[in-house]
Amino acid sequence: MKRLVSCAVLVGLIAAISSCGDQLDGGAACPTLCPEQNLPVRDTVLDVVTFDSTVGPFPLRGQEPALLLASRGDTLDVRAVARYDSLPTTYTENGTSHDVTAVDSSRVFIRIDTSVVNYTGTITLKVFDVDTTAADTNTAALIPLFRPDRLLGSLDIPRERLFLDDTVTVQIPNSFVLAKILGHGRIRIGFQLVGHGDITLRSVESNLPAALQYDPAPGNTSVASRSMGPLSNSPTTDPLLENDLRDFSLVVKGLPTPTERVTAGGLPSYRAYMRFDIPKYFLDSVVIVRAQLSIVQRPVRGFQDTLLTLIYPVAASSSETVTDIRRAALLVYPALSFGVKGIAYVPSDSGERLIDMVQLFRQWSTNSANKNAPQTALVLRGASEGRQTGRLAFFGIDAPLGLRPRLRISYVARSRFGIP
Repeated sequence: MKRLVSCAVLVGLIAAISSCGDQLDGGAACPTLCPEQNLPVRDTVLDVVTFDSTVGPFPLRGQEPALLLASRGDTLDVRAVARYDSLPTTYTENGTSHDVTAVDSSRVFIRIDTSVVNYTGTITLKVFDVDTTAADTNTAALIPLFRPDRLLGSLDIPRERLFLDDTVTVQIPNSFVLAKILGHGRIRIGFQLVGHGDITLRSVESNLPAALQYDPAPGNTSVASRSMGPLSNSPTTDPLLENDLRDFSLVVKGLPTPTERVTAGGLPSYRAYMRFDIPKYFLDSVVIVRAQLSIVQRPVRGFQDTLLTLIYPVAASSSETVTDIRRAALLVYPALSFGVKGIAYVPSDSGERLIDMVQLFRQWSTNSANKNAPQTALVLRGASEGRQTGRLAFFGIDAPLGLRPRLRISYVARSRFGIP
């Protein structure tokens, strides 16, 4: 009896496949069994961006992947700070501990990213004592400390030198370092560029930060030179911020705060946050063939407005429970996730820009039934936040109808099993 049932099922499947092979109209069942049949592709334009905003600045202080030093007259002034909040007061020789009573060859050892050197001729790197009892995030209190009576050392750097070696050493007074050690103090170094141009220092995040070095036992060759990376001991009330502040950028003068509704990039850098409200039908009842976000760039005039600027559209990784927009714009997937590619234009340009997001749209479709899934949101961010001056601006949902962001999709209605 079981053999008869199996044969009957087999005969039924063969008949169904044969009928599809003859391109007969078999109702809803045939397109599912025979995917090679052509189905109508439909195109539509959706006004589904329900919220957009510019938020920033980014990156958060102390989370810079590298430290930009820039000096461009009255238009751009970016400095940096590194903290060395724990200074050893002893050294070891032949297993015996000794107090540090003298130091020699005190210096700051710096690594430079030679792929982004932007100056000609010679530029001067200066280091300052910027220790203060002011609040850790008080930029206004730090800026006045870059003054002649706090200068620790300087170094002229010809551009061609960096093609031979990506490291530089700035000598600082031995008496300054020893006084800090004997007084159980701390050293906080401020970096400033003098000239016209910019360089980028490696940071803690790159695992190659500036190091404070000195010889703790002058004349004793059996004792190794001391080399310390940045360490922060404050604020003690916020361990995460304490760790972030080991080194950080200090934007003294940069681009003005953007007034455009949707802006990405710049220095300081900002991000654009765009939230989508997509009809359920397009998430669970169709197969998306193409999905493109259409946004219209608006020209930005000013400093370096002809500089090619790369912007990455990235998907939000935060769930709907995150209501703070700045935090939502911070919690994102890495660039190029879900096949969403970057776009590159000059700030002074204008026109429609298309962002291909078909894979991301399909991911949203997969997540549509999950209440804890990431938001259906897109964040536009600069490719080199904290180092790139270019800023792109776009029209938002408050613009005239033809300039607003819109979603262009092509789709096919899902086929389901049914009785012909």
